[in-house]
Amino acid sequence: MKPIILLAFLTLSFIRLAAQNYLIVNNPEYGGYQVYFPDTLISSSNPLTGSCYFQPMNYDFDLDKDTIPDIHFSLSCTQNGYVSSANITATALGTFQMLDIPDFQYAGNTFNYETGNCDPVIFQFDLVRRFEYNDTIDLLSASTQNTLTIADAGSESYYGLCIFSNLSIVNETPCALALYKQKDNKTYIYYLLVTGSKYHLHILSVWSNDPEIDSLNELIALNPPFPNPTTGMIYLEGDFSKLQFLDMNGEILYTSQPGGINHQLDIRPFPKGMYLLKLWRGDHFTMRKVVKI
Repeated sequence: MKPIILLAFLTLSFIRLAAQNYLIVNNPEYGGYQVYFPDTLISSSNPLTGSCYFQPMNYDFDLDKDTIPDIHFSLSCTQNGYVSSANITATALGTFQMLDIPDFQYAGNTFNYETGNCDPVIFQFDLVRRFEYNDTIDLLSASTQNTLTIADAGSESYYGLCIFSNLSIVNETPCALALYKQKDNKTYIYYLLVTGSKYHLHILSVWSNDPEIDSLNELIALNPPFPNPTTGMIYLEGDFSKLQFLDMNGEILYTSQPGGINHQLDIRPFPKGMYLLKLWRGDHFTMRKVVKI
């Protein structure tokens, strides 16, 4: 019986240690906390006409919900005479790094204006690595790069038949893009479950093994302040490091660093209207609207 108990203890210890360098995609049992945010759709084409906007669509995404952008998406497409193209790239920002497939080669074609033929050519990309459900992300053997290609596709000829590239790791199939950051001598992985095509990217959900995300989720799930609307007194429960009361322009009207879990705020001196409560826990916060009547 004792050897069995020892084996079980060692197995659990390995899982806890490995959680810093491994994450099973979409498997919360192995350190995955979901980061809550609305579904996000980014597109480089007009959804009504299907034509290009001709201006690159840029979108910054905050993975760890600390108000600092962590990944930048750029989508662009062109339609000009006989030439069309579409491109999606992702750039890791700040302390984040992105897992990639370095020097990925793709056989395509390019239009030869002297002969009028499509000549074969080898294209080379640094790609965002694609992960399916239940794949294991292993940081110990992964490569990283700041700016990576998600999709690159186009055609060039008088008949539009010379496809110079048709590269899309998304291609309407859900997959995961993995990033990570180092903090306090530990590795924390964030991955985005996405789908899309050469023209658009749909971010479905974000997961991480960062325990601060679990703390942030507790903030989001807190009971709302009451009563609301209120004539002057607000009561709320929660373990906060800081509490701020703001007007709708973002100006801070009141700040406190409360102790305990039961709090009250007197807003009788302020005029009637709509306000914001900013509830902090460490580097993370959540917002609640409050109406003074």
